Amino acid sequence: MSSLDFQVAICTYARERTIGKATLATLKRAQVDPDQITLFVPSAKQRYDYEDVLGQNTYRIVVTSPGQFRSRQMAHRHYVSKGMEGVPLIQIDDDIWGFWELVERPETKAGWDTIHYEGTLEDMAKQGYGLASSLGTGLWGISFAQNYFYMSNHASVGNMLICGGFQGVYAGDDIFIGERRTYAESAEEDSETSCLAFLKYGKVARLQYFSLDLKDIEPGGIRKEITDEGYVKTEQEAIRAREMTNVAAREMIAQRYPGLVSVVWMDKKDGFLGNGKQQALKYKRLGNTSIPRNLIEREFLKQG
Repeated sequence: MSSLDFQVAICTYARERTIGKATLATLKRAQVDPDQITLFVPSAKQRYDYEDVLGQNTYRIVVTSPGQFRSRQMAHRHYVSKGMEGVPLIQIDDDIWGFWELVERPETKAGWDTIHYEGTLEDMAKQGYGLASSLGTGLWGISFAQNYFYMSNHASVGNMLICGGFQGVYAGDDIFIGERRTYAESAEEDSETSCLAFLKYGKVARLQYFSLDLKDIEPGGIRKEITDEGYVKTEQEAIRAREMTNVAAREMIAQRYPGLVSVVWMDKKDGFLGNGKQQALKYKRLGNTSIPRNLIEREFLKQG
């Protein structure tokens, strides 16, 4: 199959010492050319911070504004201004240490396990964009599970969350910068993206046999935004403040899209709210189905 022309956008905040050994190293192992990658930072000062660590002219760095989703919106407008509207665009977080891939292990009790994915991002993108194109959707992603028990050798299609840590989209899509996108805060922004994509395309897709390798919470990111704005003083306070913001955001999204999602509460002793509960959005099954992995690989990774 011919090569796939795609770009990679990383909206990043105060993680100049994490991004190089995490996401950028992950992309290098996945054979992504630096010319395909753009870092979007919130200020000129942070641009200098990133250049000091990563080196000047090593990666394309564009100044946007504070706020994960505001930065993402400005990233889309940047690509449009460069005449790249509609180009396949992979959005990925700045603290990704690799990708997990589900593999069959008949000798184990479960029958499968995960290993670090050693293929290219292009091959992953061929599967995601190939499937998305065949289904007529503009949003696809991968599993957010850190446990192979919750992964499977198929793609899920229908109404579901496409985690903001990794999204396959198209530059300039109005699910990000259209008139209906009035909520521009970072909390649960991927939930609203998923809902808007379902309303526009009738489905989204998730490759359940790939997931992200995440580690303990890294310095920087949305929590650093919260402390920089002066709302709280410590990292622990920022974690709690972010979860409280997420609670309000989920309630708002459930009210805005009652036919797609609802709020659920689950028991969790170490929940951030300290009430023995954890909140989440439940996506209603609306024609959801699955497509076997071997069919996807055979169709979109074929040679010649």
